Amino acid sequence: MSDETKSAVNLCVDRLKLFGPLSVLSSSDLRLLAEFAELKEFDAGTNMITEGSESSEFYIIEECQAEAITWSNNGDEVVLSLMREGDVFGELGVLNNEKRSA
Repeated sequence: MSDETKSAVNLCVDRLKLFGPLSVLSSSDLRLLAEFAELKEFDAGTNMITEGSESSEFYIIEECQAEAITWSNNGDEVVLSLMREGDVFGELGVLNNEKRSA
């Protein structure tokens, strides 16, 4: 494993330790989970999750921010939440094996 990969795995483990449902796992279990992680970069405005879609991955924000948005009945954008560095989203559908809720 390259130094860059080890660093990414360590960062992921550190983030996962702070995430409630996974915080009970041992460091070695978190490391195994983190080895499946994939670093992705998204352009501003990219739609990462669509309500009702299948849940197969979740996200940890490493830098910048993301918004959870929906649309009102009259077509106005409504911001449901603002997520920042270290926040996790998309996990509920994965952990509960359910479609995306937002």
